[in-house]
Amino acid sequence: MTSMEYDLYEQHVRKLKDFCKFVHLNFRLECGSYPITLTLTPGEYYRQMSLLDTPQEQNRNASMLFALLDGEISVTASGGFSISDTSLKKILSLFAKFSTYWVEYIFQYFSMPDGGGKLREQMSEGIGVLWRNAKEALDVD
Repeated sequence: MTSMEYDLYEQHVRKLKDFCKFVHLNFRLECGSYPITLTLTPGEYYRQMSLLDTPQEQNRNASMLFALLDGEISVTASGGFSISDTSLKKILSLFAKFSTYWVEYIFQYFSMPDGGGKLREQMSEGIGVLWRNAKEALDVD
């Protein structure tokens, strides 16, 4: 089963993947649980040094966590990780869009005529299949 929402979700995840590759960031997307989260980490060639830091003092575990909770996006940075305002706006926009499409797709899937039965009978399997499909979308180059 494909839907417009799922196609839009895949399209925006691909845009995020391309953008992160362009600015040398890694990301991990978790849509299989609530809240939906996106974690950014510096990529291999990402250089971020303060004038006051020496290379030995850099935090290799720096990250930025985006979470969609109750319709609001929260951003939490750790390890001194920061990105430009332009990159932040782009990532926030993409995260808001594909999160919304994902939630709409999930609700559409379970509101089908036999969705109530599917929800009770195949909750873990159904979400697992959807999540595997979503992860496959991330692997498409």
